Amino acid sequence: MNLYYLSEISVSGQHGGGLTLQRVLQQDLDLFRRYFVISAFGNQFIPVPAVAEKTVEVCGFEDRYLNKGRIRRRLRRYLQDRGWLAGWNARYIARKLRKKAAIAQSYWLVVPQSKLSVRVANLLYEKYKIRYAIWQMDDHLVRNKDGQLRYEEPIERQMAGLMRHAAFRWVISPAMQDWYHQKWGVESEVLFGPGAANSLPLHTRVEKEKPLRLVYFGAVTAWQLDALVFLAGLLKEINAELHIYSAKDNLPDAIKKPGVYYKGSVAGNEVAALANTYDGIILPISFAPALHHLTALNIATKMSECLASGTVTVVVGPDYAAMVQYLQPHDCALLVTDRGRATDQLQQLRDEGKRETWLTNAAGLVSRQLTPGAMYDNWRKGYEVLTNN
Repeated sequence: MNLYYLSEISVSGQHGGGLTLQRVLQQDLDLFRRYFVISAFGNQFIPVPAVAEKTVEVCGFEDRYLNKGRIRRRLRRYLQDRGWLAGWNARYIARKLRKKAAIAQSYWLVVPQSKLSVRVANLLYEKYKIRYAIWQMDDHLVRNKDGQLRYEEPIERQMAGLMRHAAFRWVISPAMQDWYHQKWGVESEVLFGPGAANSLPLHTRVEKEKPLRLVYFGAVTAWQLDALVFLAGLLKEINAELHIYSAKDNLPDAIKKPGVYYKGSVAGNEVAALANTYDGIILPISFAPALHHLTALNIATKMSECLASGTVTVVVGPDYAAMVQYLQPHDCALLVTDRGRATDQLQQLRDEGKRETWLTNAAGLVSRQLTPGAMYDNWRKGYEVLTNN
């Protein structure tokens, strides 16, 4: 039997989904016969060498013929507004996959990132009854409507079918797990990126008279930006500075405030040790209502890295965030969820007693649940279910 991967994202070291796949699956990346990437998005992130030869781009009609040139892109938007193009495009990809994969003798890992992979996976199931597992890393299709998470039709029916017919399901957070169970009655396992396996010294003491040294690693996109901008505005008041390590040096103007320093990029295997030299590592989560659907359900790849760094994880975001809900019972991080009290909360970073509590609890949580070995075992459990009919 053949094992195939199906997603809009490649297994790359340049984005969270690809990093999570590598850190969780480890040597099991070799189990896949092909990695099918069904969106031009995959071109933006080169697969890592370990899977590059097995990665096959199977772009649809839209990406193949309507992705270049002003007139073609305008035509693409026009056709998308008519609705029927999405279904036709999915059928186009499904036919191409049928020619490239031994579908009658196959298992599939589907990592959906848009309506496209949901439609394609449903078509493969309906036509060929493929056996597949779902790993829902992000739910980009759900929306916040009047304070309630919901889908628009017809994606509501397609998501329901995708979830109910899966042989196994992983989801990125307990919040997503609970919501899917409530909505569709499906069972799932929580699986997200692990922290470092090696232990680091606990950074329990700070220099009393010196500015707090805070650090953030990663992209500065909409999901992080407003929380980082808010924090940057408090730096002078709390006597702190914020160092940002990111692959891009074009930080948004909104975050270029006194006390914020761009430090360039850093290799992934150096992040934990470098973070350990700072007084706190920032985990920003958007407060924006427009991103409520992501904030309420998603756990960032870097969360486990922060907890395993040996310095205090400082979460800046709303109290309904999936990461806040996950961390709060463990008392393993400084949670800055009330913007009116943020200054006082951030000053707690100088309290050695609180630091020791957070750091000890974080180290315990990592060792119990968030090591590469623990996450790999969770993956392997689902893999065994998928491949043993």
